Parts: sequence; C-alpha cells; structure tokens
Amino acid sequence: MLRYTTKLVLQGLCIIVIAAVGSAAGVVDEADKSQSTIVVQETFDAQEFRGWSTQPSTDVPGVKGDLVSVEGSKPERRAARLGFAFAINDQDKVIPDTWKLVSSTFASNARPPKDAKIRVVFRARTSQPGRSVRVMLHDQHGETFATGTKRLTAEWQTIELALDGESVKHWGGDPGDGIVNWPLKLLAIEVIHWGGVSKEGREHLWIEDIQVLYDKLPQE
Repeated sequence: MLRYTTKLVLQGLCIIVIAAVGSAAGVVDEADKSQSTIVVQETFDAQEFRGWSTQPSTDVPGVKGDLVSVEGSKPERRAARLGFAFAINDQDKVIPDTWKLVSSTFASNARPPKDAKIRVVFRARTSQPGRSVRVMLHDQHGETFATGTKRLTAEWQTIELALDGESVKHWGGDPGDGIVNWPLKLLAIEVIHWGGVSKEGREHLWIEDIQVLYDKLPQE
C-alpha cells in the first residue's frame, strides 16, 4: 500500500509539472485569468477589420500597403496580414520609417484602472526576420507615446509590451505629463525600417489576437 501511494504522489507531481510547463508555453488567451483582466481584444475572427487599416509613416510614390485576413497560427485562428515594402529614395535613405496596423476604435472605450500594470500582447511573425516592432498610442488628451521594441522572427511568437509608467516614451503633444490618459484615440502596431530595404521587393507581417490587459491590483 505504501509503494502504491508513493507512486500516485509521484505521478501527481509529474502531472503538476507538465501542466505548469504547458501553461507557461501557451498564448495569452490560455493564461491564468485570476492574474490578468482583458480590457479589449481583437481576434479578427469575423474575417474583417472593423476599423483597422495599414498605413506608412509617410507616403512613398509607387509603394502601396495592403491588409488581408488569412489563417493564423492555428487553423481556427484568423490573422491580419500586412503587405508592404521599404525602399531607397534618391538620398539613399530607407523609406518610409514605419508601416503600421492602426485603429482609432480598438481602444476607444478602454478604461483600465489608473494604477494598474497595463500591457498590450499579440502574436506575430514576419517574412523578413530581424525587423523590429513597437506600439504607438495617442491618448484622449492628444499626447503620443511609444513603447519599447521587440525583434520579429519568421516563427509565430508572443509579443508583450508594457503601456504604463516609465515603460512608454512621450513622443509629443500637451500637457506632456508622461501619463497615458485612457481611453485612446488611436493604437498602432508599427514595424520599423531597421534592417534596410525589403529583400524580396515586398514583405509581410502577420498579427493575430491583439489584447490590452492589466494586472489586478492587490486587495487592501
């Protein structure tokens, strides 16, 4: 009986360890909901973009971006696929600075608690590994903020960027207090020109399951 009980305990421990590893490797929508609250989410499951569009930071003659709905990281998921190009102008400068997936409605009603730790999380991959991505915010007071950057790969990866406190940089607008005032007038996911021109003349960025989340405040 003692040997049988010990075996069950060990099996139980193995199951717990395996479950923990699986949870850590999962995507955001499989995370522990007791720790985070989703404020707003876009899954593109309707195969339409509901106010999303793709734009360059500046217009480039002869270069157009496109946005289509495609299969995501799993057959049951949908993703937004951006098609675009970085080129060289007559001053040997790579243009535009960025291409972006942008929406003025995605976070227009998002009101996370003021003192919460807020972040944006999404899944992404690129046809040109080495590019970097960031998120730009335009808050209700007209201020603009930029997150840090993350390097993109050819494989699906989870991108997580903090949206609060010193994690975002003030890029302009008044009052310049460095505080992101929710809800937002605009949220944009930008792929940056670092890495030079598009190697195949055109490249793609896939994005799925965009979430703005916050960690629950400690109970007093």
